[in-house]
Amino acid sequence: MSEISQPTGKRIKTQYVGVYFRYGKNRMCPDGKPDKCFDITYKDTNGKFIFEKVGWRSEGYTVQDALDLRGERVRKIRHPELFGEAPPPPLPSGITVDEAWAVFKRNWLPNLKDQYVVEKTYEHHIRPRFGHQYILALSELDIENFKQELLTRGGKQGTALKAATVAKILSDFKRIVSRAFKWNLVEGKNPLAGVTVKNAFAKRERYLTHKEAEQILDGLSLVSCNLYHIAKIALYTGLRLGEILNLRGSDINIARGIMRVRDGKAGERTAYIPKNFENDLKKLIPADNAAFLFTGSRGQKLACNVTSNAFAKFMEETGLNGPGVESEQKIVFHTFRHTFCSWLAIEGVPLFTIARLAGHKTISMTERYAKLSPAIQREALEHLSVK
Repeated sequence: MSEISQPTGKRIKTQYVGVYFRYGKNRMCPDGKPDKCFDITYKDTNGKFIFEKVGWRSEGYTVQDALDLRGERVRKIRHPELFGEAPPPPLPSGITVDEAWAVFKRNWLPNLKDQYVVEKTYEHHIRPRFGHQYILALSELDIENFKQELLTRGGKQGTALKAATVAKILSDFKRIVSRAFKWNLVEGKNPLAGVTVKNAFAKRERYLTHKEAEQILDGLSLVSCNLYHIAKIALYTGLRLGEILNLRGSDINIARGIMRVRDGKAGERTAYIPKNFENDLKKLIPADNAAFLFTGSRGQKLACNVTSNAFAKFMEETGLNGPGVESEQKIVFHTFRHTFCSWLAIEGVPLFTIARLAGHKTISMTERYAKLSPAIQREALEHLSVK
């Protein structure tokens, strides 16, 4: 009678690993003893615990039957080839790209200057292609195919995207995935670690002659005062477009000949104003020192993409960027900054000084200008004392 008082439905361990039994409510065996059901447990191919009912003692099942069945299940999972079956393909582990983006958007995106652009890039290009996929299921070939798709038909209505735009998309994708690994959201090999995202301007060797610069500035002065002055600042100070559009009246110190550059790629820094450019720059300082130097019709700060597109349109209309001009030789707004560095190198200014003036993060970014001053390098050899 004492056995009948045993709790029903609760699994009780046996002396064998993975084998349990439970008493049945109001169930009795022919020998008058309480009926019990044998269960087994084991892990499936994904590591998930499975509980499986074997059968009731009243049906003739014994603990040995349960033990034998569990052994068969485990062997079939570990060695499916012994049973004439191919092992099931492993399911991707970790998280999806969408899940990585959700964490990135919440914890890291607010820190970025270009957060609006990054979010737009993800929604328009990355999510439709990879959002539902697991990060560890991606391959370098997937990314390469994606890059080619963007270059050939990634734009509106299936048009090609510029190399600079594609580089930005891949760069954003790479930092989203890299953050997931850095935050231990996923473990394993980063499939984007081997993807090289080259600077779209890295191969641009085009710089302006003094005559070309004069012609372009003259043309801009007839089209747009803002564009004219913005281009002139870029040409004679080496500032990036975004840095120029961030300038406020309080950032300009004519007396000391310096400018405060906010939110530059290399952090906040000081830029220097050439003496022969001080008067021009002084005229641009607004009455309200807190105001931006360049604003739109409603007083808002000019956007980089709008300004850059306006300059590109002007260059197309001049014919200088005609159909016969290779992409790397076309004149873009960044050409003014490239020209600033090139002119300094030609005049023999040391690369380290150029790097400081241009706000380069590393000297390697400035080294491409070394070939513009061969005379200086040759002259340096004269200081060697040969015995």
